[in-house]
Amino acid sequence: MKLILEGANEREITLLTRYFVKNSIEVIKNNKEFTSISITKDQDIFPDKLKVFLNSVTFKIGNIPKHLRQGPRTWYYQKAIRFNDAYFESDDKSVVIEILLNPLLFDITMTNELISRIKNVISHEIQHAYQMHFKKEMYESDDYDPEKVNDSFESFKDYWLLPTEVEANAKGIYKKAKHLRIPFTEALDRFIDLYIKDYTDVNYFGNEYKDLLIDLFDYHLRSAILEYAIKNFPASQVSESLTIIKKIIEEELKKV
Repeated sequence: MKLILEGANEREITLLTRYFVKNSIEVIKNNKEFTSISITKDQDIFPDKLKVFLNSVTFKIGNIPKHLRQGPRTWYYQKAIRFNDAYFESDDKSVVIEILLNPLLFDITMTNELISRIKNVISHEIQHAYQMHFKKEMYESDDYDPEKVNDSFESFKDYWLLPTEVEANAKGIYKKAKHLRIPFTEALDRFIDLYIKDYTDVNYFGNEYKDLLIDLFDYHLRSAILEYAIKNFPASQVSESLTIIKKIIEEELKKV
């Protein structure tokens, strides 16, 4: 049952995104305080197709408090849009997404970018809900503590290379490639470049980890996603040249 792979839930994800943005417009336009909006499956607005494996989606959005715009973690908030948290809670089958806007950098003209990023994150977390329901053994085999993902570079790296994360990211990239009508490898390049820039720009884990972060995304994660794509996506969508690219990456990994 491939509900996510071919973008079959695109309409449902778009519906949820528009609902959340519409109901948080005061925060977006007028720098209002934090707001939380939840949709549960007993509400008419909740997409029927998602009720099979999901009970609720909660969207939280707010502006970064003034006291957080200065201080030791100022670097963390120096983006117009910051996904402060996003996760799937398997116990109650709920997705929670929390976004912080920097009112010094964000303006209403960036709403389309906000919508696009919300859609991507909702799609990713719903993929985890799908995994838990239809691929329970695989989902439960990923043993990690979400509270400790950012405690060290090692736990951060382990998280990104979890099979469930690799699959969810690969499917998101695949869907993006089909939507933009670009090769999978080009969509993958954009994905990798975005995260390299995101984490190296803010000096995540300190300057001594910059090269290791680049290696994580540009070699380890790229290789894992390519391997998944070659095994699971149609050859017509994923070029056979990926096999050659993967071999090159594997050779580079041996040098790391």
